[in-house]
Amino acid sequence: MIGRLIAIRLRSLVTAVGGKRKDGTVSRPSVWKLLLLGVLFLWLGATFVGLFTLLAIGMGMTMLPLGQGDMFYGLFVIISFSLVFILSIFETKSELFECRDNELLLSMPIKPSHIVVSRIATVLIYNYVETATVMVPAIAVFAVFDGSPLGIVGGILAFLMLPLFTTALSSGVGYIVAEIAKRIKNKTLITTLLSLAFFVAYFFVYTGLIGDAGAMEETEDSLAITIPYIPAIGFIGSVATNVLGMLVLAALSVGTAYVAYRIISERYFAITRAESVVARREYKAKRLVRRSALVALTGKELRRFFSSSVYILNAGMGVIFTVVITALAVINSTDFAYAIEALGMPAEATSVVFVLGLILSSGMTMISASALSLEGNSLWIPKSMPLSAKTVLLSKLAPHLIVSVPVTLICSVILMIAGKATPLEIPFYIITPVLTNVMFALFGLVMNVAFPKFELINDAQAVKSSAPVFLAMIFDIIWTLAASGIGILLSMFGMPLLAHTVLLLLTLLLTALLALILFIPCARKYDRIGV
Repeated sequence: MIGRLIAIRLRSLVTAVGGKRKDGTVSRPSVWKLLLLGVLFLWLGATFVGLFTLLAIGMGMTMLPLGQGDMFYGLFVIISFSLVFILSIFETKSELFECRDNELLLSMPIKPSHIVVSRIATVLIYNYVETATVMVPAIAVFAVFDGSPLGIVGGILAFLMLPLFTTALSSGVGYIVAEIAKRIKNKTLITTLLSLAFFVAYFFVYTGLIGDAGAMEETEDSLAITIPYIPAIGFIGSVATNVLGMLVLAALSVGTAYVAYRIISERYFAITRAESVVARREYKAKRLVRRSALVALTGKELRRFFSSSVYILNAGMGVIFTVVITALAVINSTDFAYAIEALGMPAEATSVVFVLGLILSSGMTMISASALSLEGNSLWIPKSMPLSAKTVLLSKLAPHLIVSVPVTLICSVILMIAGKATPLEIPFYIITPVLTNVMFALFGLVMNVAFPKFELINDAQAVKSSAPVFLAMIFDIIWTLAASGIGILLSMFGMPLLAHTVLLLLTLLLTALLALILFIPCARKYDRIGV
């Protein structure tokens, strides 16, 4: 039974790019779609593996000849754990407790423990893939520069055990949040705040642990750089360099996973089926207010966004990162000035760097990339109304802009003041980041119309593991790298204003092109989508 449940979960990933026939059945994705997504996944994976390989080579050449194998592994264990934990902490709660087929499965003669295993197994597969992008390059570099059989075996064991440990911890956090959420009134707000609290607490512990590792020391030879030995990081890395550490890691991972499994399995039925203890509010008749169709639909989309913690925490993280990047830029303005000078750019290039930071964070907001898919089985409601496709698509686009643009504007003004912008730079501080938000919103919705997924088990399937979100993320990476290359290169040649102008014109051109695509071919495709 467990195998069948896992197979069903994995099969839904393959059909994520498939369409829906007019008779309501799901069509298999075409070969070209699967090939395209396969190439994109391989490209993205190769990119991350390449980046971590370069990082591993740099650290390995510095640490391993000095016998700092435990420090080397410690850093990569922390990086791997951080990456996987952050990516899975919000997904496990949705996978375990918010799937739309929970009631159906619990009504069948299926043990709750089997359901729990099938839910966690899907997340665990993701986590093994993410861990591999970090740990496999580290193990390979260790094998080349050190070659100790014990260290190689320990690295492989760390790779096998870390996803198990991380998934157990994220499942535990999801369980705690679910237990608290069922006892409170405003579930979405509290769930979001609790999740962010766990994230912030973990972030402070993480940064406090490895903060000193970034302090490099120069030796008498100015070309030789050493990284100071941090006992805490060395202790963590010992799980891959000595037998006792390996045994501790294995016992901790298996033990944590077993405890999480037993607790969640025993409480699964109670959490997923229990009624909220909060008293329901009585309905009070109010005077109806006449609104336009666009305003009414936009209000519905905003309510959907703010009523789903999974939607907020995954699709709206760009807004949070915009604030974080702005705060870091203001606090570390002196360090930014030194970095710009070290790169050989004039002081005026500060404005280019600040705008590039806003471009980077803007791409992390992906509200529009799953707005259409989240209609799910209720798509027939807007389709049955006398509404034009353009009106519906605009209502899907508006929440992305309503949530992201005001924050971007405020942060742009703050950075403009911190960067002491000249009158010529002020328009670029304002227009380019806002226009970038519009461009990313348009691209996400275009991709969602092109690859809709209405057969959803939970919201996380649309906002985390769907083709439109993945393609929007790819576009964000490509555009950010291209914009950074153009901006930094022109600034190094002493032409920051030209860099601003080129970035603005390119963004304007792409925004106009995406708008045409959305309101002509995408609008026609929306009309053809079966109900």
